[in-house]
Amino acid sequence: MLWVRELSLLPECPAYSIATFLCRRLQSEAERLNRKREKPLRGIQFNLGSEHPVYTALDGRLEKMKQPYAWYLRVPDLPVFLRHIGPELEARLKGSAMAGYAGALKLNCYTSQYRLEFDEGQLTAVEPYRAQRFFDGDAFFPGLTFLQLLFGYRSLEELRHAFSDCFAEEEKYALLLDILFPKRPSEVIALG
Repeated sequence: MLWVRELSLLPECPAYSIATFLCRRLQSEAERLNRKREKPLRGIQFNLGSEHPVYTALDGRLEKMKQPYAWYLRVPDLPVFLRHIGPELEARLKGSAMAGYAGALKLNCYTSQYRLEFDEGQLTAVEPYRAQRFFDGDAFFPGLTFLQLLFGYRSLEELRHAFSDCFAEEEKYALLLDILFPKRPSEVIALG
């Protein structure tokens, strides 16, 4: 295989034209290389994450699509990490429909609970709290599902679909979570 592991396109560049040209050029290169190879190159593999425009441009011509690999991440001290990324959370709130949010966001992960306190869009506190009853919280995340939201791997809607006990109590908390922890396309690039 010929592997394409990185491909950057400017927003004004036509992805279709570039992807078509690239495929023709890589096919010619594979044919040239195959003249001297014992084992021929038989295809082109794009390894560009899940959201690259080349996939849309070549939609009908791609043989198969594998979902990209995802890291399994844990955070040893969630309140410390959330305070550390506080400036980014505040920046996400600033230009959103929840700009200037003041109040708490209580995350109940069933075996542990965390309270994020905001004042005029600023994260003022992140601390554990003890649930007084089973459904004490604004949003609920079984097991380690909150980490999928935190790192942008899954949206709250995707988590709700997969886990019936993963949900936000009110629509405003669902909106707040979508703003603070948006799903982001990413790609794990192998070293070596």
